[in-house]
Amino acid sequence: MNDRQRFDELWTNFLEGELSPDRMPELQELLHDPQLLAEATDQYQLHRLLGWHGQSFTEEENKFLTTTMGYLPADQDQFVSDVEEIVSKTRSENELQTRTGVLPRTRMGLPTKVVAIAAILLLSCLLYFGWNSAKPKIEMVDLRGNIILTGDGGNIADNLVVGHRFVGGTLESLTPDAFCKLRFDDQTTVTISGKTLITLSQNGQKVVRLRRGKLSADVTPQPKDHPLLVYTEAAELKVLGTQFNVEANTEATNLVVNEGLVRLKRLTDGKQVEVPAHQSVMASLEDQNGLSPSQREAPLTVWQSDLRSDVVHGMWVSNLMMEGKSLKIAVRKGEITQDAAQAAFKKMASLDDAMGSVWATQSSAGSLIVLSPQRSSQPPILLNANTRLRIRGRTYSQVALQFGLSVGHPEGGFAGKYSTRVSAEELSALNKDEAIEIPISKFLDAMDPTGSPIGSELVDWWCIADSSSAKFEITDIEITDTPPEDKP
Repeated sequence: MNDRQRFDELWTNFLEGELSPDRMPELQELLHDPQLLAEATDQYQLHRLLGWHGQSFTEEENKFLTTTMGYLPADQDQFVSDVEEIVSKTRSENELQTRTGVLPRTRMGLPTKVVAIAAILLLSCLLYFGWNSAKPKIEMVDLRGNIILTGDGGNIADNLVVGHRFVGGTLESLTPDAFCKLRFDDQTTVTISGKTLITLSQNGQKVVRLRRGKLSADVTPQPKDHPLLVYTEAAELKVLGTQFNVEANTEATNLVVNEGLVRLKRLTDGKQVEVPAHQSVMASLEDQNGLSPSQREAPLTVWQSDLRSDVVHGMWVSNLMMEGKSLKIAVRKGEITQDAAQAAFKKMASLDDAMGSVWATQSSAGSLIVLSPQRSSQPPILLNANTRLRIRGRTYSQVALQFGLSVGHPEGGFAGKYSTRVSAEELSALNKDEAIEIPISKFLDAMDPTGSPIGSELVDWWCIADSSSAKFEITDIEITDTPPEDKP
């Protein structure tokens, strides 16, 4: 591929917002060619693409331009004019050099008077101010934890910061304590929380594909013929303007509408339903029965876990399965005959298979368990000043554990992440068949010490060890709002 072909490819991708950062130096080097720089200016009408006319520089922009150019333009119109003058002057000089073989000693009177500076300005200002195309952008307005963005060009960004803007791509939240709030140009916001994977695009219409996890959206009014579209494995959502929460996995999609109206279509059979405010609906790949929204119930302040249903991350193991495993080990060690083991297992087969525990499994952040009470508890769980978490389980490693809560606003929307750390010494009570109790006041926001989960609704609960080799299991979680002094 020659320089002309490379330039056409790189410059087009740059203006479309799809050029990976590692190829920026290559484009900058090509723009040192006066002819290519001149053609870029002519072909794409630089001054109109930048949209700088009739605007003034901010103090930050003044500092940047003074440092970069060596002088300060009176306004942005002058800056565009100066860049075009550089291009025009160097084009004339290039033509003269072509005819005579001599490069003129004199150049125009601007302090920035070389083609290289024009090329650098063209790229750096576009990158600095984000004026690289007329395409709308998605901005990160809040984020925490391990978030990775894979752009349309395949480039990966894992050092994201508030204020980062992008056209589209795949965003992955890798840890249970992570979240990211995104804002479109029309002020529509989408917040992802916990271990979530989404793909976003907006080419005249906003499209979000929720591959797994949770998102909350506050959608400004959309054109009737271009609603916001949300796709999951099980459903398609059409949104014209509303506030809603949705959780999705490979089998089912749970939609809760807090304001406005959302139309849901189940992908397996095409059946559609309109879900109004304060109602929810579940679309499942397995259940082909009715698709009827249900009224949002009044919140409760107590909760008893149903581990088999609530587990989001971790391995559910029934007591019956564990007993069967123990019998197999006993047979292998010669402690019991195979016939005796089979007879014992048949007697145990009448045990309730819903009883068991959730074992931590490996994740990028360490050994992890995530539970969502929304999977087994239809009413939301409201956290108040008396809320206490009672946890039972067993630990097999001498490590501390972090317990965390994801919470939402009662009227809908993401409300934050709160956590507390429990030492290995404190966790030793679990191995004595004792429960550990944690008051809600112990759960803090690491970035905002004044924040509190009180008054919010529980979205999910997690437990994590820093080491991915740490072994522990949770056998029961209970939420109560009875103050300790009032207990019998």
